[in-house]
Amino acid sequence: MIHLPLLTRQGGRSGGASSPTTRRSTSAMPADSFPTHGTPRVSVVLAIHNCEEFVGDAIKSMQAQTVEDWELICVDDASTDSSARVIESYAAEDDRIRLVRLESNRGPSGARNAGIEAARGEFIAILDADDVATPDRLAISLQAFEDDPELGLLGGQHLVIDAAGVIRDRSERPRLSDEEFRASLERTTTIPHSSMMMRTADARAIGGYDERLPSAEDYDLILRMSARCKCARLDRCLLHYRRREGQLSETGVVAGILYSEFARARADAAAENRTFDEEAHLERIRQQLGGRQGLSRQAGQHLRALALRAVQSGEHARFRVLIRRSTGYWPFSLHTLGWWALSFGPNSLQARAARAWSRLRGQRRS
Repeated sequence: MIHLPLLTRQGGRSGGASSPTTRRSTSAMPADSFPTHGTPRVSVVLAIHNCEEFVGDAIKSMQAQTVEDWELICVDDASTDSSARVIESYAAEDDRIRLVRLESNRGPSGARNAGIEAARGEFIAILDADDVATPDRLAISLQAFEDDPELGLLGGQHLVIDAAGVIRDRSERPRLSDEEFRASLERTTTIPHSSMMMRTADARAIGGYDERLPSAEDYDLILRMSARCKCARLDRCLLHYRRREGQLSETGVVAGILYSEFARARADAAAENRTFDEEAHLERIRQQLGGRQGLSRQAGQHLRALALRAVQSGEHARFRVLIRRSTGYWPFSLHTLGWWALSFGPNSLQARAARAWSRLRGQRRS
């Protein structure tokens, strides 16, 4: 499987995947290696690893789209369960569904890169195997690209569902223009990865996902895309995001912080034409994650930041879950304990506190 080169701002390049079998690319693939003309218009990339329980729901959500001009590229990342057989059963009845099987596990980024390589559409939409697209997701996204030919990437709103598909929370965030979207990328992304659609040509030009990053790979890709093209967040719901128990671990939370910092530092260096030692930075991250010193405090602070972002967006159920997890990791912060106490109050009180906190932060910055 050919790996895409990883390009950063100003045409700079970074290395390939961490796998010893991955060859480091030094130039972009020729354009004629990737046909992008004709049908289908959208290639939906679905990366799967041991998700037999939910992948059928994801596939059915694509078959229910109001737009029919799509292909669904299901990349089975060396699953050990029956995920591939589930996909094959749908593909046998619908020739828009394609199965790509990887011989060895490449991780989510590697699987998505394989899907990007195989894509034939003008646009690429990302969908995770346990999520569900709304019926008008593709139609809404395509209309946004029609309205702005310079737009290269977008995402939207989402509902949160549990393992049984029951709605537990929702995001209600405002639409963001390109300038507002860029400003929102200070520390992390503000759109669900699984709601993203991007132009295939742009995704390939930046080299797809950096397979060395086991976390924050979507944030990294968005930063590199934003250096090349306009981006936006829509105010329409495009996705039912499935949140399951056990998705947030202490090490996973801290890994998200550290790899997000790497992505931000690399993007800033490229924008300023500064050199950036990627391998040295990644090695420091691996060493930090190898020990537990400081992990609990970092995890607690990061979860608190996520909780405050959730309550400011009106996601009260998510706020309560995150702030209570935060106190479990680092219960020695009065700031965190104050928000923890508020988590037991009514939503209206949480909303007023969030508005007051936002105003206070604004005054401190001014």
